[in-house]
This record gives sequence, C-alpha cells and structure tokens, in this order.
Amino acid sequence: MAKRQNRTECWSTRTFTLTDTEVAEQGKLCCIDTSTGKAVAGTVDTGLVPVGTFMESKTASGDEPIKVKLFREVTVIWWENSGSNAVTSAMLLGPCYVEDSETVSSDDSGTSLAGRVWAVDSALGVAVEHGVIGLQGIQGEPGV
Repeated sequence: MAKRQNRTECWSTRTFTLTDTEVAEQGKLCCIDTSTGKAVAGTVDTGLVPVGTFMESKTASGDEPIKVKLFREVTVIWWENSGSNAVTSAMLLGPCYVEDSETVSSDDSGTSLAGRVWAVDSALGVAVEHGVIGLQGIQGEPGV
C-alpha cells in the first residue's frame, strides 16, 4: 500500500482575495464573506467571519491579493479534493466532509465532518483545519 505524504502547515498570516472595489486599511478588521469566500472590511453583515487584521492598505481594482494577520495560528493539512463533489474557494471557512481516507468533499449527505476549509488550490488540494467544532467563527486560545 502506498503511503500518502501529509502536508501540514501553520499559518499566522495568510493571503486572501480582496473583493473588487473593497477598501482595506492596515490594522483594521478583515472578514471573510461566506457567500463569496473573499476578504472584506468589517461591517454589519451576518455572512461575515472575522479572521484578523489587514497587514496593508489598498483599494482593490478587480479581485486582488491582500495579506492578513490572523487572530490566532491556524494549523491545516492539505487533502485531495473530490472529483465529483469538489470543495470550492467560495466555501472558505465553511465545513468540508470526509469522502475517503485521503479526500475531502462538499457533500454532507451521510458523511462525517472533516473540518474547516482554509484554502483551495488546484495543485495542493484543500487546506483543512481539523478538530473544529461548531464552525461559527475563528477564535483565539481560551482565556486570551
């Protein structure tokens, strides 16, 4: 049986896609819009998950990369993406599910929760944070 190489990464910063025309200001709150999987400045909206603070200031002209200092260090493992029920970048910070011993998917019917999606890459697969219960939002260490 072939052994799978796990790729584990720990992130304290992360580059996200800043929504077209969005204004990001260094040191201010960065949220992920759960309907698009893209970064936006904090505002009143039930579909936003705060993840950290912007590390630079810019106004997006089209979708542009933006560096974010995360509220806490996040450890992810990269898994294969399903061919039939693929996880998409619009699912950022949402749940993904176990398809088999090396693959995660978007299909939640009769499957187990794998964890929270932090990134989707055509070459690397899906970056998943495991051990996350509830999935309401990113939180720091208890008592911090």
